Amino acid sequence: MLTVLRCKGTEQGKNISWLCLCDCGKHKVYRGDLLRGGHVKSCGCARPKLVASLKRSHGLSSHPLYSVRRSMISRCHDPEDQSYDRYGGRGIRVCDRWLASVENFVADMSEGYEPGLEIDRIDNDKGYEPSNCRWATRQQNVFNRRPRSSKGLTKYKGVWLQPDTGKWGASITKDGKFNYLGLFEREEDAAEAYNKAASELFGEFAYLNKIERRACGE
Repeated sequence: MLTVLRCKGTEQGKNISWLCLCDCGKHKVYRGDLLRGGHVKSCGCARPKLVASLKRSHGLSSHPLYSVRRSMISRCHDPEDQSYDRYGGRGIRVCDRWLASVENFVADMSEGYEPGLEIDRIDNDKGYEPSNCRWATRQQNVFNRRPRSSKGLTKYKGVWLQPDTGKWGASITKDGKFNYLGLFEREEDAAEAYNKAASELFGEFAYLNKIERRACGE
């Protein structure tokens, strides 16, 4: 429903933005990568019609998994969602089967669901699909979260650089209790120590660092 009219410059020197005209007559600016990827198709005017159509067609709008699916799709495919940067913005997508219908999602994920549980991705670097999703408590979901940005000092969860020694520290927290795991010469060794502790404390819900081993001498 969008027609590209002209370039509007770049965002932070990276993404080119374009002024678009929607079929409804509204003008809106979007990044080029979002347009090319098909993540935006209208100014938003088509969304109410789509939601109404879904409610009429499947009769599952009151099902507890309906809102779970809707939120999941929003954070992965709607650039205006407040969580988009942590999901869709880094390439996390909902599989075609679950995008196609809420019936498919309910059929695949009804088993094991209980009120209060949250959908959790086993591998945080992969998308939402049957083989990569399970139900977890909020606390278990927190255990499996990927590390937040640490200003480029480390890419591993539970690892930090001690400036005065140049060594890498490792720590982990559970139930509000801070557990110090020691100092290490190599960043990867600190990440490995975190992984071991996380596995012992959180079991299958632990987020484990994907450790990149350097060649000898590096």
